[in-house]
Amino acid sequence: MEDLIEKNQIATASVMYRNFVREIDFAPFMALSMGDWPLHILASLRGPIGFCPEVMAVYRLHKDGVWTAASEASKLEAEVRMYRVLRNILPDNLKAHVLAASGGTTG
Repeated sequence: MEDLIEKNQIATASVMYRNFVREIDFAPFMALSMGDWPLHILASLRGPIGFCPEVMAVYRLHKDGVWTAASEASKLEAEVRMYRVLRNILPDNLKAHVLAASGGTTG
């Protein structure tokens, strides 16, 4: 969980969730530039994350991709916004990890 808070290491194209996803309140994330990373973090609160070693998808990076084309500054700003939302909804025992991962910028 702490590793996932620090860096999104999950390829979105290959994710499968259990039925509990419909119970998650997505309202706090609607204004964010990213939805996959915070959703992975919330899903990990409900149970362990599994990994299938088989190739399940191909992820292509190209210059016109929404995230790939974004400047490094806008990517960092998006991460800070996500950490601010997470700080407000994660359990207290994980808030220190959010603060550390954000470089202390979630104030």
